Amino acid sequence: MTGSTGTMVWSSDGTRIAYVGTGGKVVNGEHLFVVALDGDGAPENVTPDLAATVEDIVPLRGGEELLAHIGYGVNGSYRRIAWDGAIHQTWVEGDPWGAFTSAPAPSADGSLVAGIWEEPTSLPDIWVLDRRTGNVHRRTHLNPEIEALGLATQQIVSWESDPGVTVEGLLLTPHGDDGSKPYPLVVQVHGGPTSRWSNGWFGGWSRWGQLLASQGIAVLYPNPRGSTGYGSEFMNALVNEIGGAEFRDMMTGVDALIERGLADPDRLGIGGWSWGGYMTAWAVTQTNRFKAAVMGAGLPNMVSDNSIGDIPAANLSYFDEPVYENLEPLWERSAMRQISNCTTPVLILHGEADGRGNMFQSVEMYIALRELGIEHEFVTYPREPHGIQERKHQIDLMERVSRWYRERLLD
Repeated sequence: MTGSTGTMVWSSDGTRIAYVGTGGKVVNGEHLFVVALDGDGAPENVTPDLAATVEDIVPLRGGEELLAHIGYGVNGSYRRIAWDGAIHQTWVEGDPWGAFTSAPAPSADGSLVAGIWEEPTSLPDIWVLDRRTGNVHRRTHLNPEIEALGLATQQIVSWESDPGVTVEGLLLTPHGDDGSKPYPLVVQVHGGPTSRWSNGWFGGWSRWGQLLASQGIAVLYPNPRGSTGYGSEFMNALVNEIGGAEFRDMMTGVDALIERGLADPDRLGIGGWSWGGYMTAWAVTQTNRFKAAVMGAGLPNMVSDNSIGDIPAANLSYFDEPVYENLEPLWERSAMRQISNCTTPVLILHGEADGRGNMFQSVEMYIALRELGIEHEFVTYPREPHGIQERKHQIDLMERVSRWYRERLLD
């Protein structure tokens, strides 16, 4: 098979190997595959109908069963999986509010399972599940001061995009929100695009929800087509369609929140990191509705990105032909092709040592905006790879992001 594979696990009797593999064209592990060592070596997808994403697996009781971290939409849950693909509830009926965001760590006898759990109002901590009683116990409490703050209200929202397509996301509104008035709204787009927003903590340098909500700005975290957590068909919907289906999914989400009286149509912003940066650049060339945008480590030119990034195969999995044989489909879905349509002020952020989304993608965007006379600011961070790691840089980035939106959506 082609595509990526995840952690491999031996069965307890040594006759089979299980791993997480790709179920469609897009290069991303999503299903559980099993290979029998005494057969022809052909892997079998034992979860072909799973409308979710298997993100990681570990052996349970020495490999008698498997314990998986599965993304079910915005939820991140642990499930037991038999070697024939049957999925069982791990500890209680129904999952508590929040999300597991790590691979599970079971005890030797499988009765206890440790993992990293996060909630909208608390940062990630280690929790332990007792499968014998169904109880969940918190074992660390690393940031108690956070829970004392006036944090944003977080809710799961959904809406219809194209006919028959339901899209899910998370909405953060400022502390004390009673639903009586619309707020300025920022759409923050996730990376990937084979990734998803989960129902956890939205704080830190790359998740701006709590920061912006503290300023009086609501934030929508959509999981448009292309996201993990909703099955192969949903994730593979972007093949030959990047910038199309996902853009419609996001904009219909914005419209739904406006119709529900939750968002101010005259004070809209957009932003994101990595693929979220791609979608930010693309969005501001497709619509003039956004008053502020933040493009972080983005790729406004799909053609040149394919030659200077470190994972060209990821881009190629969305197109039928390699860029060197036919560049037109990639160029057609590049923001640079239609950059003259942009009127939105854009803050561009990038790490200078980024090998995933090369910094020169942002240089292209910067030069184009400068030559067209579009309001912009371009900031690079020395030594930083694809993710910003140094604390002073993270603080600087968050201050810039907050100010950029605040000055254009609130002042």
